[in-house]
Amino acid sequence: MSRTIFHRGVALVRNIVLAMDKHDAVTAASAMAYSFFLSLIPLLLALGYIIGHMVRVRGTDVVLGPLVDAAPPAAQSIISRELDTLAGTGVGFAPLVALGFLWVSSSGVHGLINGLEIVLRAQRRPWWQKRALSVACILGALASLVAVGWGISYVIHLAPGRVRTLLVPFILLVVGTCGLSGFYRVAVVHTEVIQRRAWPGAFVAVTAWLLVSWAFSAYVRTLGNYSVYYGSLAAVAVLLFWCWLTALALLLGAEVNAQLEGVRLQPKRPSHP
Repeated sequence: MSRTIFHRGVALVRNIVLAMDKHDAVTAASAMAYSFFLSLIPLLLALGYIIGHMVRVRGTDVVLGPLVDAAPPAAQSIISRELDTLAGTGVGFAPLVALGFLWVSSSGVHGLINGLEIVLRAQRRPWWQKRALSVACILGALASLVAVGWGISYVIHLAPGRVRTLLVPFILLVVGTCGLSGFYRVAVVHTEVIQRRAWPGAFVAVTAWLLVSWAFSAYVRTLGNYSVYYGSLAAVAVLLFWCWLTALALLLGAEVNAQLEGVRLQPKRPSHP
């Protein structure tokens, strides 16, 4: 029994790796990461408009500190510095900035939806439907980030020091898995023949993202001297690579769901007397 489970697990991992290579997940993740990276420019302006007052009153660390801590140190410095700067700026260009952020950031989500349709062999939606769904997902993610940031900052002040270290990743894991599973469900068209899997892939994707973010942050703190190779562009290089790892984790979760659906939908062999 244990050998059977082990062999099935090895076969599942092998199929996931082969499927990601077949679907060219590395290239797709690069395109998604570039869109995510570009969206940070209007995102910082949009956040400065939306939560500028809260940042001025309570500070950046209180509002979004726990979530920013998940990023590598170089990315943390970019986001925190720009939030502090934009908190005191005017809001004359706010509508244009918001539209620019929604368009650029939704391009990354749009690319992810295209990848899910290929991986899951789902029916293709029209372009405008996928773009509208991408914008809705971005708006929902922003609202969730602010709400989770407030909740984490409140819980952290009540928890002891040792519990606090484990509490933030656990909250991010639970909330991220729930949110990503919902996205996996609505991102593709459902049919009566196939009942889509969402929870396993979402859990794997969020877990992989947390582990990769932690490992990459530890590497940058201890061994990575990016300034030697990239100079003043070190922070940009780190942030872009982290966006690529994030996109790859999202595609990994989709492949996990696809493989589990394929294994589950295989016809059962007739039992011999």
